Amino acid sequence: MRILGVVVLGLLGGAFLAISPGAAFAPLIDFPSAILVLGGVLGILLLSHEADTWKLFGRFLLRRSDSFRQNDRETLVAFLQTACRGSLACGGLGTVIGLIIMLCNLDDPSAIGPGMAVTLLTILYALLLSELVIQPMRRSLEPKHGGFEGTVRNSSVPSG
Repeated sequence: MRILGVVVLGLLGGAFLAISPGAAFAPLIDFPSAILVLGGVLGILLLSHEADTWKLFGRFLLRRSDSFRQNDRETLVAFLQTACRGSLACGGLGTVIGLIIMLCNLDDPSAIGPGMAVTLLTILYALLLSELVIQPMRRSLEPKHGGFEGTVRNSSVPSG
């Protein structure tokens, strides 16, 4: 399944290159925006989770996801959900910061561009981190079978 994801991302990247053959990728790189998103997510995770969860996450990155107990899976899912929410929150924060920069420079039209770049690139980086990195990791921790697990336990039919 991961190979399929890499193939799809490769096709999307190829389509992007085909759409913009003469475009340079330098405008898509903005280190302050990337630091805001990545640093913000890291800070949120450091404040939200203890060292044991970080160790578990490190083991998750090095092992297959089906080798973890259910309790560890739930801990990792909570960790990744925090990372996902933090990513989107930092993207929103960067958008607001970029808009403030842009509005402070309305008298100089040439200075509006950098503010707009921060506005758009932070949300782009947050979405890419959330949807292409964090969510696939979280989905790999979900059970492979259907949703029948809770149905049997919550059944009101007496056993016996």
